[in-house]
Amino acid sequence: MRRRHRQPLGHARPLRRYRLGDHHDVDDDQLSGGRDARALRRQAEESGVARAQLGGTLQNDILKEYQAQKEFVFPPRQSMRLVRDTIAFTAAEMPKWNSISVSGYHIREAGSTAAEELAFTLANGFAYVELARQAGLGVDEVAPRLSFFFNAHIDFFEEIAKYRAARRLWATWMKGHYEATNELSWKLRFHTQTAGVSLTAQQPEVNIARTAIEALAGVLGGTQSLHTNSMDEALALPSEKAARIALRTQQVIAYETNVVNVADPLGGSWFVEELTDEMARQAEGIFAEILAMGEGSMLEGCIKGIEDNWFRAGSPSRPTTWSARSTRARASLSA
Repeated sequence: MRRRHRQPLGHARPLRRYRLGDHHDVDDDQLSGGRDARALRRQAEESGVARAQLGGTLQNDILKEYQAQKEFVFPPRQSMRLVRDTIAFTAAEMPKWNSISVSGYHIREAGSTAAEELAFTLANGFAYVELARQAGLGVDEVAPRLSFFFNAHIDFFEEIAKYRAARRLWATWMKGHYEATNELSWKLRFHTQTAGVSLTAQQPEVNIARTAIEALAGVLGGTQSLHTNSMDEALALPSEKAARIALRTQQVIAYETNVVNVADPLGGSWFVEELTDEMARQAEGIFAEILAMGEGSMLEGCIKGIEDNWFRAGSPSRPTTWSARSTRARASLSA
C-alpha cells in the first residue's frame, strides 16, 4: 500500500524536489493538470533526464468533469481530442507515464450510488480505450498505462464488493469485448481516497473513526495506493495535527494490523461474494444502457449521455437523481 502524492508543480518547482532513483525515475506522483505535466517534463529535460524515464500519473479524465465535477472549458468532443492526443504522445514518448487516472471519486462525491460510481468509472475507462483506437493505438498499447481512482465510502462491505467487482469487470471486458492479450491490460490498478462527503463539521473527532473504517475497506478491497482525509476537512484546510493523524491512520493499517499481508482476504465470504455479484450485475445493466445510447460504442454512449444529461438525471433503471440523493445524505449527516 502506497501513499500517492498529488502535486501541483507550477512553473518553477525544481525537479530535485521529486525522488529520482538510480535510473532517474520520478516516483509515482499524480499531477492534476496538463500544465503540471509540461512543467515536469521541461524541468526534467533541462536537468538532463530523458522524458522516457519519467514515471507518474496525469489525471486528465475529462469525462468525469462533465458528469460530476463540472470543471471544463471546451465541449465534450473537442476536449476528448485533447485527451486522445495526450494518450498518443505518452504512449510514444513517455512509456512509464499513466496518461489518465480514470476517476470515480468525483462521481461518488457528486451523489452517485456505489454501483453508479463503479459503472460510470469503468465505462469511462472503456471509452478512453476506444478513443485511443481512433488514434491508431492498440488496446495493449494503452490499457496497461490506465489507472483508476475510487471513493471509499462508509458502507464497509459494499465498498469492498465494489472494488472486487471493478477488478472482475475490467478484466472480463478487456479480454472479451476489447480482445486484449497482454495480462497487464486486464489488471485494474487503482488509488482510493476516503469519502469527503461522509465527514461532518459537528464532532469532527468522530471523522477519525469514519476515515479509518473507509481506509480499511479500501485496503481489504485491494487498493494500490491510499489517501486518508483529515478530520477537520469539513471545516477548513487540514491542520498539521489533523493531517498527521490521517497519516498515522494509514500507518497503523499498513504496519500494525497485518491486513496487507494477504490478497483478497474476504474472498469466499458468502455475503461479500453476493454483494460483489450484485455490484457487477448492476454495473452490467448500466453498461448496456450506455452502449445502447452509443449504438454499440461506449465512447459515443458516454458522450451522448453527457450531452443528454443522462448521468445526473437518472433513467428508468436509476430513478433517483444525484442531487436528490446528495441533499438527503447531507440532511441525515447533519441531523
